[in-house]
Amino acid sequence: MARERPRRLRPEQAPRVELDVADLDHEGRGVGRVDGKVVFVDGALPGERVRARYTRTGRRFDEACVERVLAPAPARVEPFCPLFGRCGGCVLQHLDPAAQVRAHEARVAAARARAAGAPPDHWRPPLPGPARGYRARARLAARHVAGRGMLLGFRERDGRYIADTEQCGILDPRLERLLPPLRRALGAARAARVQAVEGEPALVARAAANARANGLAAGGLPHGRPGGHRGRRRARPARARRGPARSAAGRRPRPGRRAGGGAPRARRLRLLRPGHALP
Repeated sequence: MARERPRRLRPEQAPRVELDVADLDHEGRGVGRVDGKVVFVDGALPGERVRARYTRTGRRFDEACVERVLAPAPARVEPFCPLFGRCGGCVLQHLDPAAQVRAHEARVAAARARAAGAPPDHWRPPLPGPARGYRARARLAARHVAGRGMLLGFRERDGRYIADTEQCGILDPRLERLLPPLRRALGAARAARVQAVEGEPALVARAAANARANGLAAGGLPHGRPGGHRGRRRARPARARRGPARSAAGRRPRPGRRAGGGAPRARRLRLLRPGHALP
């Protein structure tokens, strides 16, 4: 069965609702119900009463985000990262680390009980690690934005933009120290590429010569009509064959068309000209 994709709602059109949160899902969202329908609330914790705004609505469940915490849970803490809530790297910084361990333990125990058909007879205590600097591997996004330079960091919650950051508390300190030099290296590499394209006319001249050798115009379009339309195909004379005439590809010609085929079409080349900015 295909996974349901709830419909996105605009903030100005989304309704608000007050609800009690009873559990956490595997993505760290609070789980509540409104008129019997499940609502996943981003930023809510079990035992809280919140005022939430709907972000997506579906047939079986809805999604929402917290606008105001009316009754906070005892395990709620202040996140240590200023980008929490916007950056997609963390989802449970507002939950006490000990409570996070208990939540993960309950999730694993429930999955084990479903798989085995019964809860385990003996359950060993978890082995917790440090609350910060524990991540030794990360996948970051980078992009150059005009007026802001090179952006580097995790993607935001919605996945469309990059949460630009100079430091990250969950990364191993040895990795965190590499963020500023990595940003400078990416920016320098991009600047070098743009300078090489704009400051070396020999590269453009060589690309134009290659284009002419391949039967293309200097602008990256085939010779012939303006706008890149290919010229007429020149038909080669058909070979003398026994039996019915066939085309160059070995197929019988269609009614109203001559046999013999045509010359191969020129390939398109994507050329870089002076002043052309890299993507």
